[in-house]
Amino acid sequence: MTNHDDAGAPGPPPPATEQLTATEQLSEILSFEIAAEDSGARLDAYLAARIEGTSRTTLKRLIEDGDVLVEDRSAKPSYKLRAGERVEVELTAPPPLDLTPEDIPLDIIHEDDEVIVINKPARMVVHPAAGVHSGTLANALAFHFRQLPARDGEHVRPGVVHRLDRDTSGLLVAAKTVAAHE
Repeated sequence: MTNHDDAGAPGPPPPATEQLTATEQLSEILSFEIAAEDSGARLDAYLAARIEGTSRTTLKRLIEDGDVLVEDRSAKPSYKLRAGERVEVELTAPPPLDLTPEDIPLDIIHEDDEVIVINKPARMVVHPAAGVHSGTLANALAFHFRQLPARDGEHVRPGVVHRLDRDTSGLLVAAKTVAAHE
């Protein structure tokens, strides 16, 4: 997926001979050379138009965390690009999510073929995170969704559309299909 503008750019690295552990992360470096017609564009807007599936908010965080370099230097999201500059973006994939289905009672307000609406109780975490791997709404939804037919060989996974803080109760929508999640 790397955009190599140099004809002599190196090819992909050789295949890995070891398996990654759950705590290791895969990363990919994307490289762009700024064309004359893109001169003056904001860094975050330029990248948002070229890196499919990555929000501007995520790109802003990557830029601020130093994972985006312009001519080997960090820059601000609002940085105005100049023709000929080289931009490198390090995209790191999170470790695989091992979501264990758990039989946790759900207060289901509405459910159809596309979405489910849950009344989330206070003090329930929505997604597993550091230090919280069970008892989450995502674990409960994974258990609930296990009864749905598999699609493309994979069971349906909870696609929480928005989040509520742990201590906040209220309605939470989860998508059951890719189309509903978009």
